[in-house]
Amino acid sequence: MSSLYKYLTVTSENKDGEPYFYRNVIAKVSIGTKRSESLKSRAKKIEPKLFLGNETQEFLDFIDNEFEMNLSKRMAKSFELNRERDLAIIALLLASGIRLNECVNIDYKDINLNTMLVEVVRKGGHKDSVSIAPFAKPYLEQYMNVRRSKYQVTDKASEPFFLSIQDKIPKRLGERSIQKLVKKYSQAFKKPTTPHKLRHTLATRLYQETKNEQLVATQLGHSGTEMVALYTQITDEEMQISLDKL
Repeated sequence: MSSLYKYLTVTSENKDGEPYFYRNVIAKVSIGTKRSESLKSRAKKIEPKLFLGNETQEFLDFIDNEFEMNLSKRMAKSFELNRERDLAIIALLLASGIRLNECVNIDYKDINLNTMLVEVVRKGGHKDSVSIAPFAKPYLEQYMNVRRSKYQVTDKASEPFFLSIQDKIPKRLGERSIQKLVKKYSQAFKKPTTPHKLRHTLATRLYQETKNEQLVATQLGHSGTEMVALYTQITDEEMQISLDKL
């Protein structure tokens, strides 16, 4: 609109040499500009929502061993039904860095615990084989051991991997449901977060371990390393060590 009104009032003219409009009303409209923010500033905002170091395992242990303690009988029953599934979802997100929609669309045939790979469909529709960190294996195994009995399925290759029961019928678990369960458990852990921050957690931990931006980009499904720059800024221990020596 700004460009159009500038064209009609300043740049163009009619056959009499006059502008089409004499008054640019859009000039009085305040157009906000996006404030620039350094990577370091963004990293500091994200870091409190990540499960770095031992917190990754502590979060999983909390869900498995402590979350149920203060639940009502009704809520405890629901938790027991979905305990293995929910732990498998969160462990997979933390151990692979896949996106929420990629997690939702996994089918039974896409998970291979022998190779610790999961097949996903990335942005743009291309398929990718994503490595899974070993710490997720016991949680995925536990879910697979109870999946057939708890969710009334036959384990056909084409079946959705993560399921819920609706009107006694197994259905693919949706994005909103996964967002809600991540929020529920992380709030109880006193560290509210989102599935996307679990992806950030994997990326940050992987970069801290390898210092290899290309490896992190490949794991996340990025074609380049530009998006990885943020993770290099989170808890930069080398920088802090250098500052401590001053």
